[in-house]
Amino acid sequence: CLKLATRNLLLNRSENILLASSEMAADVLLNGQGNSGTILSHFFVSLAEAIREVKKSDLSVDEFASCLIEAGRKMNDAVPNPVEGTLLSVIRDALIDLQNYRPFEALDVLLSAMHSSCQQELAKTPDQLIVDGVKVLKKAGVVDSGAQGFAYLVEGMYLASIGELQNAMDASIFKTATLLATKDDSLPIHVDHTV
Repeated sequence: CLKLATRNLLLNRSENILLASSEMAADVLLNGQGNSGTILSHFFVSLAEAIREVKKSDLSVDEFASCLIEAGRKMNDAVPNPVEGTLLSVIRDALIDLQNYRPFEALDVLLSAMHSSCQQELAKTPDQLIVDGVKVLKKAGVVDSGAQGFAYLVEGMYLASIGELQNAMDASIFKTATLLATKDDSLPIHVDHTV
């Protein structure tokens, strides 16, 4: 879901956050798989929309925090019947919680707060996800896997912001499989990345 999107973001670097967020959202949307991929793509699309609404090509850290909070507020629109204790509720609640830590003056401070909020919300998932009256995650002794993936994503962003994620800017670690052209392929494939 994120491999190609991250690789493209690194290979096609842009100082323009409008462009970068739109490209990231489009790539995640195209590559998202399953429920978690759909929900994660909704997050990136909502974030790109919030950034576009600011109408600036660069943002202060606190303006970016506002966009994250707005994306969190839009998470319930990702699926028809949102369920607590899942990726959706963790993203929503962790991002809305950022409001309590404002203002943010540095990116690493914002990402640290986001990481902390994600960890707190992730820890709640075993008690929140109830199926047919059973706390299924608690019974299995696990947290929601999609939510755990998002927490890892945020942790990676935080570690990269403080220089503790080796090779964070190396696009070659995000290699993807490619389709080989056959003699029957006559037209190139074009992908529209607008969101």
